[in-house]
Amino acid sequence: MADLRTSQRYWSGGGNKYLAELESLNGVPPDGKAPSHAPAFMRELREVTFSEFKKRVDSYDREFTESMFAGDAYIIRGVVPEDKLRRLRKELHEWGKTVEPSFHKVQDGIPNFHRIITPDIVKKYALKYPRHDYYFFRHNPDPFGVWPMINEFWSYTKKWGGFDPDECVRNIPSDGLVDRIVVAHYPAGIGYIERHQDPWGHQRTIMSIQMTQLDVDFRSGGLYFIDQQGREVTSEGRTRVGDAVINYPTVTHGVNPVDMDTLNPDWSSMKGRWFFGLYTMETDCLVHARHTGNPA
Repeated sequence: MADLRTSQRYWSGGGNKYLAELESLNGVPPDGKAPSHAPAFMRELREVTFSEFKKRVDSYDREFTESMFAGDAYIIRGVVPEDKLRRLRKELHEWGKTVEPSFHKVQDGIPNFHRIITPDIVKKYALKYPRHDYYFFRHNPDPFGVWPMINEFWSYTKKWGGFDPDECVRNIPSDGLVDRIVVAHYPAGIGYIERHQDPWGHQRTIMSIQMTQLDVDFRSGGLYFIDQQGREVTSEGRTRVGDAVINYPTVTHGVNPVDMDTLNPDWSSMKGRWFFGLYTMETDCLVHARHTGNPA
């Protein structure tokens, strides 16, 4: 069983040029806690193309780094082709109807699985988020082709965060940290997630890739941020299928209830809001694991 201290090497940055920037702006704390001056609120919602995002990360663009640390959230255009995500959404929905939902601790041998988090289940949790989640790990077979869709994007967000681009790519749970994909479905009339901030320890951005679009796949609700005046600012209506939304983990955000005027909500229906989330998380093989794979 790995001790939490063994994960300290993941904070080394591997010689990444962003590490000095990280240390000067917010430090690299030994205990994984966000610095006291980390942004709690969004300053501005900005847009950039995927090619421009890669260019800015490769050039160690200080303005971009400072923008993120100031609380700006970014829509990154065209990270994954729309047709691939619409196909994936249908395939996962069918898989979820034919394979029994289950729950597994993140230990060696954990399979890919899906879980229906009903309102009764979320009553047990501090953070309420009724939805249908599909979980994927790098060490497993990939029948849906989920990893090739996001490997390049994820490597760039890791690089921006001061990590090696391939950090944790070859890890299994007993290594202490793993990459995990969560495809989340907020069913119409049921799905939401309460306002919250995300863990900071093992990634410097919260990343979601949009699999649905407002006014096309659902009518109301969705992702929002709290700005510096305490107002809700939504990214829905500005994002298209295949766009990513990234923000600093400590920026307060949530998902407003999706299509709550739906009569007779149906967990077996594909209707609602879907997104593709990327998380580097502590596993259950760590002593006193803090479970940093937040469901945001």
